[in-house]
Amino acid sequence: MTLGISQSLAAASLPDVATAPFALVAACSAWPLHGPQLAAIRAAESDGSLLDWEQVLALIERHRIAGLVHHALTVADIAIPAPFGAILQARATADGVHELKQVHRTLALSRALDAAGIRHFVLKGVTSAMMAFGRYGVRYSVDIDLLVDRTAIDAAADTMRALGYVRVDPPELATAADVRAWMAHHKDVVFVHPDDETVVELHWRLFQNSYLMPNTVEGPLTRLALFPGADVPTLPEETAWLYICAHGGEHGWARMKRLADLGALLARSSGEAHRLYAHAHAARLKRLVGPGIILCAKLYGTAVPERLERDFAHDRRMRWITSIAWQSLVGDESGTELEATKLGATRKNLGHYLISNDPRHWWREFVFDLHDRGRGDEETAGPSRVARVIGRLACLARKEP
Repeated sequence: MTLGISQSLAAASLPDVATAPFALVAACSAWPLHGPQLAAIRAAESDGSLLDWEQVLALIERHRIAGLVHHALTVADIAIPAPFGAILQARATADGVHELKQVHRTLALSRALDAAGIRHFVLKGVTSAMMAFGRYGVRYSVDIDLLVDRTAIDAAADTMRALGYVRVDPPELATAADVRAWMAHHKDVVFVHPDDETVVELHWRLFQNSYLMPNTVEGPLTRLALFPGADVPTLPEETAWLYICAHGGEHGWARMKRLADLGALLARSSGEAHRLYAHAHAARLKRLVGPGIILCAKLYGTAVPERLERDFAHDRRMRWITSIAWQSLVGDESGTELEATKLGATRKNLGHYLISNDPRHWWREFVFDLHDRGRGDEETAGPSRVARVIGRLACLARKEP
């Protein structure tokens, strides 16, 4: 089955999906909804009496897009049979409430850091909702991400504790040596507010691999309004979109919610894809951003820049990464998590070594995989196969002959 909205490059390089539920969910993740998008939704649902709505709900859960799908089906006037309609509405409502809670928490955190004189940036989360969709209620994010200078981590952590947050990763009882060891191999520390379990990742760099995207704490910032009269500091727009795309690419574009963010930007005009890819080229992020643009072309029919088409034709690594991303996104089309599919997370993690030609990048990836034990959150469900294999090799190497 074809999704019906693809560019020639994406159609030629990626196989079509096989099931009506995946086609419907993909069509519903498009933004904004105009005639072609609504037609795609109605076409995917045209045989609604035979549509497996349990599979639809499983895919919605897997890709974290309950708000988008509920909105799209409502606008397209699609009748969802009981009890699935009530289940979807409840999940979309819960996600919307969660997002509004995050708006409140993000603003309170940012104002406290401002009052303490700590320069910071709000990454992704509710700022992505405003950048991509200009509204709340259709996007879901698990946690809040803040970026500060490494030297300001202790002061920022004390500010968060004053608001009631508790550090959980590493735990508050960790020794100073344990914290230093953690910071040597990670990008953030994790806090949770016990009142409502709000999770905050306090970053001192953008990615685990410091060679993926340079730190920008000392660079320019802009302020983005969360609602009238209330704004927070964020990365400049072009840098913020590069970060959003690099984050999606690092996770293999495995969740449709990240492609929905990017697709909303690219749908504004064909020039957006050209500008974004030019910025990615300059930042040496073309192998992360390019596959996202190609997947958006496949799902949403957005433009593919000519420069990207040329790069795709001549860059074998980009083609591999794009293929891995499509497999990570589609999976078995039944909603199974990437980590639960055979070699799913392994392919994605090994793909990290294809991103850059810089040996320093490869070394950082190797060191992180060596120490990675996973957090058990939405991105990692325990140690990756790569980490386990490398860890076993390291143990063998340490044994006396």
